[in-house]
Amino acid sequence: MLKFYRFGRFCAFLIFINMLLSACGAATTAVSLPVTKLVHTDQVITTAANISVSTQTSFTATSVLQTAALPTTPLLPTPTPMTGPDSFSGTLALQHVKKLAEDIGIRYVGTAGQNQSADYLEGYYRSLDYKVERPVATYLSTKDKGSYLRYNNGAGSLELKGTAVNYSSSGVLEAPLSYIGYGLAEQIPTNSLNGKIALIMRGQITFEEKVSNAKNAGAKGVVIFNNIAGELETATLAQQTDLPVLGIGQENGQKLRELLDTNSNNLQVSLEVNLESTQASFSNVVAIRPSVKATAPIIIIGGHYDSVAAGPGANDNASGTAVVMELGRVLALRYPKYEFRFIGFGAEEVGLVGSTAYVQALTPEERQRVVAMINIDMISVGDTLYIGGSSGLTRLAFNAASEVGVSNVAGMPADIANASDHAPFAAAGMPVLFLNRENDPNYHRATDTLDKVLPKNLEMVGNIVIKVIENLSGN
Repeated sequence: MLKFYRFGRFCAFLIFINMLLSACGAATTAVSLPVTKLVHTDQVITTAANISVSTQTSFTATSVLQTAALPTTPLLPTPTPMTGPDSFSGTLALQHVKKLAEDIGIRYVGTAGQNQSADYLEGYYRSLDYKVERPVATYLSTKDKGSYLRYNNGAGSLELKGTAVNYSSSGVLEAPLSYIGYGLAEQIPTNSLNGKIALIMRGQITFEEKVSNAKNAGAKGVVIFNNIAGELETATLAQQTDLPVLGIGQENGQKLRELLDTNSNNLQVSLEVNLESTQASFSNVVAIRPSVKATAPIIIIGGHYDSVAAGPGANDNASGTAVVMELGRVLALRYPKYEFRFIGFGAEEVGLVGSTAYVQALTPEERQRVVAMINIDMISVGDTLYIGGSSGLTRLAFNAASEVGVSNVAGMPADIANASDHAPFAAAGMPVLFLNRENDPNYHRATDTLDKVLPKNLEMVGNIVIKVIENLSGN
């Protein structure tokens, strides 16, 4: 009963606003719920990142790969709506983190946890009377079947086990190893890597840029080592490469650097990357709060709900997902001039697959209406809150942080500026804002657990986002 009361209250609210606008000669469009026209299609499209999409929202595809009837999600029972204060609650947001990271656990793409968490998001938004869409996407999933780097250190042959980087090619090759730092283009002389395997340290630029720069200089393969303690277990390129690319731990990477220094940068190695590719599916979860006008400006607030396979991802990114969900509750009846879309992106950890699929499904008209895409990713652990994105929204966010009393904020480091779900939106010309805390010692590990997540940090980010929207709207 509460659900229908709230839904009716919201409808009455929209109608009242529309009547006021009409009285002033400012509104001619009648209120209609939902305002998004649905066009059913079962087409599967291919994208730049080997993504295919089946969605109920119409879109223009550059090429059609095949026609298929993808699985649909059964209608879920409606849960009891979550009630709370009008203001953002870190305590309520923490309940979502607990559900995702502790009750469900690992949410890696293709696992039961992924499906359970998507169901949880859908049920929650339905309890708030949102229209919820679950567009299904498929992508090329790769599984490492055993990848290695072998070399002779003078005392015998050694084998370093690594992890194949997503969208690497399989292959076995022998060649000299050459260290090129972070792999910045300006630091690599032309053709200096002809016939060689590049050894590169993680950081400063994306994995995709490192591999591309090495390939342009003539490299036959790439080894990337971690810039923090531990193995490089989850690394992803933006698109398929024809080079074998291996990720290894910081300790082994430093040992290889020392050997290269000792041997005058002359070390013969054998690189083996073994990948098995299969098709996997997932869904984004999209909750829509319509405006009083069907052509209203759109604000998208999103974060990825999947985790890596290694751990439950409490900070990465149950924390961001929880903030998005709590914002969905707080903003349900606010700022009626905007259409809000609250999105849980799937498959971020394997290459921004969910957000890329969503952007490609947007119509040109929808893209023009987006005035802000706010991406919330890893925002609970770490001393500094980083802010990045489009200049106008970034400026609003720094001002908002000051207004709500959040100190210790800084500009986004270059090596993560384009490493999350806002990037496909920015590439398509839409204004973006990215909020993140980078320095998490439990990043992509089994120790990324609920006890590390601080509700005060969830609340800080939630209040910053609300203040950004308030200032953006001029209210």
